[in-house]
Amino acid sequence: MLLEPTPHAQAAEFISGKPAVGRSAFDRLTPELKARAFTVAGIEAADTLQRARDLIAELPQGADWDAQKAKLIGEISPFLVDETADPEARQKQVGAAARKAELLMRTHGFQAYAAAQHQVMDRQRDAFPLWMYMTFGDGHVRPSHAALNGIIIAAGHPFWKDHSPPWDWGCRCNKVPVTADEAREYAAAESGSAAGWVPQDAVLKRMEQTGMLDVGDGRPVDVRSPKEKADDPGTAFGWDPGSMHLPIADVLKRYDEPTAAALRKLLSGETVDVPGKPTVLGWHMERIAQPPAKRVDIPAPPKPAAAAKREAAAPAPRPTPEPTRAAFDELTDPLRRRALFGDEVVFLDGGAVRRGVISGPGGADGLEVLLDDGSKARVARSDLRHPKGGKKTRDT
Repeated sequence: MLLEPTPHAQAAEFISGKPAVGRSAFDRLTPELKARAFTVAGIEAADTLQRARDLIAELPQGADWDAQKAKLIGEISPFLVDETADPEARQKQVGAAARKAELLMRTHGFQAYAAAQHQVMDRQRDAFPLWMYMTFGDGHVRPSHAALNGIIIAAGHPFWKDHSPPWDWGCRCNKVPVTADEAREYAAAESGSAAGWVPQDAVLKRMEQTGMLDVGDGRPVDVRSPKEKADDPGTAFGWDPGSMHLPIADVLKRYDEPTAAALRKLLSGETVDVPGKPTVLGWHMERIAQPPAKRVDIPAPPKPAAAAKREAAAPAPRPTPEPTRAAFDELTDPLRRRALFGDEVVFLDGGAVRRGVISGPGGADGLEVLLDDGSKARVARSDLRHPKGGKKTRDT
């Protein structure tokens, strides 16, 4: 089949294969290497960075977006939310943590899909020699991205090295393959009547030289990439899916020897916290990828014959009655006043105990709870309790 689905397993491996590094080391990487690493500003703890990365890596495998976001917020909030701050300041911090979680999921999740899809499209260039840029089509699209919506450019054009989605933080755009016949139809269509459009050679050349998309309507738009705008391109956001599958040695060849030597030294000095403690350079050179840990059930040792005989003769245990409210309260802790997204909670639902994590606000005096079965419920704060010993974000 020519148009095969995006390989989700490959997308998941792409994310889980990113070494988690501190921000100080991340900032010294080149754009190509930054795209292969994972970091969160404000967090240096390696175990937290790895858990955050692995939560995002579960998205291409079918994990629920909202569920993963709630868990991710729970992981990063202790580093970003000050429990001692006044309520207004703390609420702003909680909102900032939620936005950061969304941004991390979009950037790394979309990059993974884009890198996998790019490989498919690159193999199909004989049949689909052109690619079309497409936005999300809503009111949140940036003007520079909206101006590019529908533009059709040759697959091998340098434009795609800096403008393959997601080419900026939070970008939700996409690119799709186009045949030569489709491109001719778009070019022949009246302006605004088709989903795609083919720029004239003069428009494309002017965009290459100046970074301005000017279609002659008197409203040129700056469509330069973050690297093209930055005073120091090495510090800017950069994304080229075509380079994601190049060996590190080939990436380093793009730089002069002093720069390449400095990068090798940096990557050789930063270790990745996985078995064997490889360096970041070794991680990539050996193509080490740590899949999420799998649960291994260890069988219990066989019981002595006498004990087994007694158990077989014992009467069946009587079913445990549903807990009363008093018993339920005794086995749980009150909901803390400043409960955070990601906190584990329990509540009684018709006599049955329901468990989940706080995933959002739930009205004037309630909270949204993501239940263990994947469903959501809006529960009054007065009905929620913390399980004794349950996870609270401030304790992580």
